[in-house]
Amino acid sequence: MPFSKGLARTDFTPGAQIGSGAYGVVYKVQFADHEKEEKFAEGEKPKKLYALKELFFSRLFADNRIKEVFVERQVLLSLNHPSIIKFYCSFRNMNKLYILLEYC
Repeated sequence: MPFSKGLARTDFTPGAQIGSGAYGVVYKVQFADHEKEEKFAEGEKPKKLYALKELFFSRLFADNRIKEVFVERQVLLSLNHPSIIKFYCSFRNMNKLYILLEYC
């Protein structure tokens, strides 16, 4: 299951907020370093824009929703269809879980 790939929030230049919910926020982002994006793409043509879902652990734990987040991640990981948003990877820090998705 793709987790981390050595990424951190600082690897992205934030763009506009494109969504929000009870447990976090979604931003339009791009890689801050083109070389890191090339490495991340692993031979595929790099995308210019991504959606970065930023989830707050404190909110997830308070509502006992951690399991649902990992189920969502697992479902997205298992899907591969042009009409479904592509899941790239997830990574975390001490306070937040990040899910990197296709921006469309």
